[in-house]
Amino acid sequence: MASQFKVSKTVLNHAFGYFVIPAGMMVGWYAFGQTEEEKLKAIEEKYGDKVRASRAQRENMQAFFDKVKAGDEGTNDKLNEVMLAGKKKVVRHYAMTDPEGEVATPVKKTPGQTKAAVDTRISSE
Repeated sequence: MASQFKVSKTVLNHAFGYFVIPAGMMVGWYAFGQTEEEKLKAIEEKYGDKVRASRAQRENMQAFFDKVKAGDEGTNDKLNEVMLAGKKKVVRHYAMTDPEGEVATPVKKTPGQTKAAVDTRISSE
């Protein structure tokens, strides 16, 4: 005789709580909710000045990015000014150079040598 298929109460509770109730809520929300036009009208009535300001800013940003795509020189100069933060060129911040600008050779620690001994050897060179 084949065993009977059983589903525990916990599985049924979780299925109901995680799938059936949220699915019913979504159906109710989308079937009986406002249309897009009604939502836009309500937002325009409540926050009209902010919506208009946002649209104007979006138009300005679109015009700026169109200039960047076209390769406008003035726009590229502004971007370089911002991206390079006034440095006019990119430098290696973590380069190992001495004050004269020459590349320093790294000092290797020999076995049994402490960090203080390496530091004094570097300062004496």
